This record gives sequence, structure tokens and C-alpha cells, in this order.
Amino acid sequence: MAFALVYTFEASADAYSRISLSEVNTPVEDVLKKIEKEAKCLFVINTQVDTQRKVNLNVQNKTVSEILDIMFKGTDVSYSIQNPNIMLSKRTAAQGQPKSSSSNSSTAQANSSRIVTGKVTDASGEALIGLTVKVAGTSAATATDIDGNYSIKVPAGGSELEFSYIGYQTVKQPISGKDKIDIVMRDNTKLLDEVVVTAMGIARKEETLSYSTQTVGGDELTRAKEANLINSLQGKSAGLV
Repeated sequence: MAFALVYTFEASADAYSRISLSEVNTPVEDVLKKIEKEAKCLFVINTQVDTQRKVNLNVQNKTVSEILDIMFKGTDVSYSIQNPNIMLSKRTAAQGQPKSSSSNSSTAQANSSRIVTGKVTDASGEALIGLTVKVAGTSAATATDIDGNYSIKVPAGGSELEFSYIGYQTVKQPISGKDKIDIVMRDNTKLLDEVVVTAMGIARKEETLSYSTQTVGGDELTRAKEANLINSLQGKSAGLV
């Protein structure tokens, strides 16, 4: 496997940050910038989303997901968390909630949503941090915390959870009326073809990076036998100290 060294400092999305905001008549765009700064994430916004709409917020110690739920309640804007990016887009007609002819049917639909919790570990029992948990076919998503635990609101009609993480096989698990679902992820070595380790120690696929990288092949490291692996990198990559 080749090693790719990246010298650009990249902030990571903190999926577990809790933020306090007090905004009065503030454009959505400005609020999102503040969230980016606090949670170290990046919003990718569809041009159809009205970022000039003004909102009032008074939240204390809330997660990013909870704040977005408040900001876009009653609108046609949906979001999807794909660490470190958060995608904002407008719902299509197919994604929107079906219109109800009576308040009773609306209440029944709301009551059919549920909270599912659980823990995600690897084969050795270690907790997986920042793993993406998504309700298949919807925009509802969350990430596991520092202990591998997650909690996700499953909207009406949601029947399957999807668990995905770099280097592991994606798992799709039917909900089947359960309120607690624990998952053990399995390694997928095929996905580890070309993984880049950034300055923050966060794994990224090379093709997803927005900046240039340099690769040092394994043969370059073993051509001259060195007692210290780091010494083998000397002269192999521009600007490396």
C-alpha cells in the first residue's frame, strides 16, 4: 500500500459539538457560517436553497442536527450529514411528506415516527466514533459519539438503517419495530486501496480531497535500509521536514 502525505491542516467535522446561538432576524447564510466555525464542518448548499431567509434562534447546548431541525422546520429544505460535509438541498415532490386530507391522518403519521438507539463496534468490540447512521431512503442521518452510541429519529415509513464507515462494509439493518439496534462492523480491505492520513489523523479517500497530495511508494521506503522509517522519507517529498 502506498503512503500519501498531506501537509495541509484540515479541520474535522465535530459531530458531537453542542452549540449555543442567539440570533434575531439573521440570514440563514450567516447562521450556517457560525455553525461551521463552531462545529468545524462544511455546508454544501444547493443553489435552490434560500440562504437569505431570516431566522430567529435562541438555542443552548444543541447539536448541529437539532439546530438544523429548528431552522428548517416547516420548509422544503432537507439535510444529510456526510462528515465533515453537511448537504443542504430542497426536497423533491417524491421526498416531501404526502398531503393529508384530515388532521387525524397527520397526527397518526407523526405518531408513527420513532427514536432508535444503539451502539456500533468493530469485530474486536472497540467503539467506532463518527460512523454515519442513516435512515435508508430519507435525509435523516446522524453519527456515533465517542462511545460508539447513536440516537436517530426514524420518520414515518422508515424501515431500514444504513451504517457506513471508511474501511468497513456498509451494513443495512431492517428496523422491524425495534427501538434498540446494536451493530458490529466488518473490515472491508477492498476499500483501503488508497487512503490518505491528514494532519488531523483523519482518514480520507484521495479522490475526495480538495487539495493536492504527494505519494511515496513502498519501494521508495525500502530501497535504502534505514533504522528509522522517517529517515527513509528524506528527499522523497518536497517540503517535508
